[in-house]
Amino acid sequence: MSAAALDPVIHAPDRLQICCMLAGVDTIDFATLRKALNGHLAALKAMIAGVQEG
Repeated sequence: MSAAALDPVIHAPDRLQICCMLAGVDTIDFATLRKALNGHLAALKAMIAGVQEG
């Protein structure tokens, strides 16, 4: 399934990408996540804040 086929309301592409990256490791650094998201720093900070609150 391509990213274009995902419904962004249900499957936020950045969030799915982070989940996939985290599923394969025990730890990951912030810089690696930021690079994978092509610098979408605001989106990454918002997702991390949501996880920390949960």
